[in-house]
Amino acid sequence: GGLDIDVEDIATATLVNEDGAFALLSVDYLQRPRAFYIEAVTVDGGWYRWEFCAKDADAMYERQMARFVALCEGDTTPDYPNLADGIAVQEVLDEVSCV
Repeated sequence: GGLDIDVEDIATATLVNEDGAFALLSVDYLQRPRAFYIEAVTVDGGWYRWEFCAKDADAMYERQMARFVALCEGDTTPDYPNLADGIAVQEVLDEVSCV
């Protein structure tokens, strides 16, 4: 693969909620150019796309550094996931089976 670490280069999972709603998750570290977005398609035909990172990958790291500096300067705005959020995500990942 394209990564020098022991992870899947491409992974896809289908998640089904208790009420029948589902989500298709996909991670692709090989895709070029890189893309950072979320797409949602609704049952009534709606389609939404959120690009949460600029085309320039450096922008993501620059925002992270700016946030780190703000935290060091005492900013306590809770705009990032907390430990409970991380545990919840890990519980979902633990349920995803690899084939």
